[in-house]
Amino acid sequence: MSWNGLITHHLIFNHFLPLHPKEKPMIAIIVDDLGYDMSVVKSLINLEIPLNYAILPYLPYSKEIAQLLYIHQHFCG
Repeated sequence: MSWNGLITHHLIFNHFLPLHPKEKPMIAIIVDDLGYDMSVVKSLINLEIPLNYAILPYLPYSKEIAQLLYIHQHFCG
């Protein structure tokens, strides 16, 4: 993962428990602290993958981000 071309995180997935043949592993990704920047949200929407979002209230773009995610069916909870 990166921000402005700078690598900020490395994700390493280890699987230790055996899965039943029909079960697939699942992961939930939560994008936190939205409200400061619309371009970040637009980039995330364009990924077209299921993500969960958390919007901080009363920030410059909080309301617009919530509306944009609603329009694109990326509901906030």
